[in-house]
Amino acid sequence: MAKEQQLEGEYRQLHSRLRTHAESIAFYGGETREKFHIQQKFKSLVQHMNVGLHHNWWFSIAQDLIFRCLGSTVAGTFMIEPFFRGKLRPESSTLGRAEMLSNLRYHSSVIIALFTSLGILFGVTRKLDRLSGYASRIHELVLISKELSVSDASSLQKYGNRNYVSEANYIEFDGVKVVTPTGNVLVEDLTLRVESGSNLLVTGSPTRTAFFILCIEVHVAYCIN
Repeated sequence: MAKEQQLEGEYRQLHSRLRTHAESIAFYGGETREKFHIQQKFKSLVQHMNVGLHHNWWFSIAQDLIFRCLGSTVAGTFMIEPFFRGKLRPESSTLGRAEMLSNLRYHSSVIIALFTSLGILFGVTRKLDRLSGYASRIHELVLISKELSVSDASSLQKYGNRNYVSEANYIEFDGVKVVTPTGNVLVEDLTLRVESGSNLLVTGSPTRTAFFILCIEVHVAYCIN
């Protein structure tokens, strides 16, 4: 369940990113690449959900067969011997046969209720599985929130209430790893220095489109400022 929630979150994140950067993607012709990423993520989500639904379907069939049909079979099997040949064999009178039918009904209902309770108990495991998936995602969210709060607190302790302004006539990257929100590594080790007013030419495969857009946007914003 945690895996399903993760895939759904990644799929929604791709759509959110597409809506946010629709103009840039259309301007630089990256719609084909974005479509490919969204379709691949949707395919992974559908495959995972199909596997989960297939397992749940077979589990439901086995549960109904074992804990409902088998309950009636076991009840009948265990009651035949004592009621017809054992100590619980009734008398030949009408009262004895009526008492036998009453006992048969009581014992059979007890055994069937026992198997039904076992089926409900096993069905709870699926609900616990779904609950554990949600709990795992919430736990990840809490951990990330704690990491962000610690980083914010350290920044406040470092700079306090001072107005910290850093100015330079260049933009520099030193050993920076560029990663997309989906985890794709665009650049493993980026070392770059762009002086004020200089031009930047980026070459590479179409898979580096996002990095190309990033460099152009940084250059334009830097020149305007």
